[in-house]
Amino acid sequence: MHNSIFQQLRLVISPLAFLYALVELNNLKQKLLRDVVFIASPVDVQTPMGNRYFPDKLEGVIKVVENRKLSFLCVFHLFSISRKLEKKSDFKRLEILIPLIIFSHPIAIMRNYKIIKDEFQCQRLTTMKQRFRASLWVSLFLLVKPKIIFGIGMDQVILSACKRMGIETIEVMHGLFNSEKLPFSFKIETETVKPDLFLSWHEDFTTILRKIGISAITVGYPNTFLHKYNAADKKLEDYKILVTLGWRGVDCVDPNGTMTPELYDYLKQLPSKVLTFRMHPVSCNSRKQILQITKWLKKEFPFCSLASPFDESLLESLANCSYHVSHKSSTFFEASLLGKTTLLVELREKFSIPIPEDINRLKLLQFDKTTFEEKFYNRNELASYQKFKAPFKKTVIEKILAASSLID
Repeated sequence: MHNSIFQQLRLVISPLAFLYALVELNNLKQKLLRDVVFIASPVDVQTPMGNRYFPDKLEGVIKVVENRKLSFLCVFHLFSISRKLEKKSDFKRLEILIPLIIFSHPIAIMRNYKIIKDEFQCQRLTTMKQRFRASLWVSLFLLVKPKIIFGIGMDQVILSACKRMGIETIEVMHGLFNSEKLPFSFKIETETVKPDLFLSWHEDFTTILRKIGISAITVGYPNTFLHKYNAADKKLEDYKILVTLGWRGVDCVDPNGTMTPELYDYLKQLPSKVLTFRMHPVSCNSRKQILQITKWLKKEFPFCSLASPFDESLLESLANCSYHVSHKSSTFFEASLLGKTTLLVELREKFSIPIPEDINRLKLLQFDKTTFEEKFYNRNELASYQKFKAPFKKTVIEKILAASSLID
């Protein structure tokens, strides 16, 4: 999640980064106080919309806050791994910006010096790096004064600082999980600081978290652009299979760890012209990585197509395919929302992620290759598919905002 020490130094001492921070400081001075803060990593902010990028898993929540005319600030996790397209988003880097804010508001900082000092000395924070980040977050929150923070991947540093300052923290689901592999960067223990609320896509995942003492509520799939693709009932010109690739896999057949042997063996039985490969955004952080993956795919599957996560959204890639195939990708959830059947080549008994009953009932997720080919091969009329539904409940977000006296 975070940069190495060398990368962190580059973020701080870069002249361009300093100039960028000065511009952002000038923008912030126009309105420093914010009702809501959104926090995400650059890898979460990678869905294209025109020439800008936004976090698709936060998009619906941001839109509710925006429509209610509340002031908000979108920021990246401190020292998170940089992404080449992050400056084409509304999210801001804080590594230099926060010190500049502190320097431009010395009286306010001196007045709250004890709070910053107490957070720096917090016993829960065991490393100097954690304490430094905590001090920066506290300094920002003291000046911005948000009532609520919606975040993806909030760690103990952020949660601890917010708890001390009485700021409500709401973690937003960004991927599927199970009871063994929870959606947090920390272990759930007695002394763990938990988010005040978790927004879940489906009741199955809400139940998992409630059982371990996490306050959770089902909000549905928080992307208001979903209807755009749901409305696009059409017959595709060509039969296409979208293949979603992994990243940093173990024992993969390619040098970049994107394809398992099981997936490779299955795809090799298909004509390569029907395959469209969608690379995982984490594996596309550099031009070198993209070229390596592309070269290997074109060698093994000569007539395949490629879909870059930075050129089209996941929903768009799914809408342009007949079916979705992967090893064990949780993308079956999004595919089901569009009525697209997914074949996972992993054995069913090894797949531990909860599958909503409606997805099973509609046969939108398959594990048997033979059954998949017999029932679904060459069927590409989207209009004939039934869609799984997990509608975004904006009223849930409005109730949260109302409970914090941000709206009536």
